[in-house]
Amino acid sequence: MSVIVDKQICYTFSSNTSTGAKNIQNDGASFSVSLDSPIYIPKGTVDCTVEVLQAEVWNTSPNIATVFGNNRLSFTYAEVRYDFVIPDGLYGMSDLRPTISRLLANAGLPSNLFLLTGDQSTQKTVITYSLAGVRIDFDVPNSIRTVLGFDNRQSPPAGDSIAGQSDFSDNTAIFNRINSFFVRSSMVNNGLPLNNVGSGIIAAIPITARPGDQINYAPAIPIAVDASNLPGATLQFISFDLLDQNLRYVNTVGEDWSITLAIKYKILLTTENLPMLPS
Repeated sequence: MSVIVDKQICYTFSSNTSTGAKNIQNDGASFSVSLDSPIYIPKGTVDCTVEVLQAEVWNTSPNIATVFGNNRLSFTYAEVRYDFVIPDGLYGMSDLRPTISRLLANAGLPSNLFLLTGDQSTQKTVITYSLAGVRIDFDVPNSIRTVLGFDNRQSPPAGDSIAGQSDFSDNTAIFNRINSFFVRSSMVNNGLPLNNVGSGIIAAIPITARPGDQINYAPAIPIAVDASNLPGATLQFISFDLLDQNLRYVNTVGEDWSITLAIKYKILLTTENLPMLPS
């Protein structure tokens, strides 16, 4: 008589150092753990997979930052030049507009000197000038133009602004530096293929939360990632990386992230004499 028995063991791993995470690197995107009781999957088991059942990731990774070279706003008003540096952060249009208004006010200027809005029909940025005599210079190093969708030019293009004048960006705004998150782990050799390349990916996490909120990922049908390298091996040290769609490390801005996963495998129990498998 023979029977196949399904086995499953579950773990939660967190980047929180108070729960044992070590080697926090890459602005919080990478960490490792050392297990007191190593993971051991018996040799000879079949269909061994890793499935991420749940993940908690904060949607706080900056899209405007000094390191990205996209945080400078330069303009002239009444023949005086101003250079603003946008604080590193994760911005949507509704977040960037009040930030610029505060910078204007802090410089002693009208907080509504110019206003940024998004045009939903074209996905472009619209700059509306409340007063005359303003000229924004997007042709400077580290300009925010790449986020707003402007070419290397002046705005308005014909010279100083006229009160009430609007200027549309040349291209669509690009606020979404990160489109999705990926979790990579040393637990698997190949993992979930990304364009046919195995990179150790064990989960793809869509962004379902607003900037500043937590993503609670709990798929109805978790992806079973091949872990045929685990049977017969002892796993004590495990590393995890949080990456974006381009496999760049994600700056977590000090926020912890975690995943809960299951290792699933099958064991054949039999009272029969089985032929030896070819070596």
